[in-house]
Amino acid sequence: MSKCKIYVVYDGDKKIGSYTAAEAEEELGIPKKQVAIYEKNEWKYQGRYSFLPQEEPQKGEPGEKKYISNALALDWDFTTKMLLAVGGRKTHGKG
Repeated sequence: MSKCKIYVVYDGDKKIGSYTAAEAEEELGIPKKQVAIYEKNEWKYQGRYSFLPQEEPQKGEPGEKKYISNALALDWDFTTKMLLAVGGRKTHGKG
């Protein structure tokens, strides 16, 4: 499956959102094939809307927030408690 390019859309200097070309066509009326052309040439659609590519954070980039699923967090808690119990130590907060 191919990944759609995301564009940050500005109305003058105000950011109004992030859209794919198809979403920009639906919201602003610009033909989706024209979005990349406007972005590349730094043109303004209808004299007001500009398009910039949304940059994706690189893997491991400092400041990037990483989240784990709730199931993984629960599994981690269970495993660490079991390791502590088997190893003869009391679990944190109990005694």
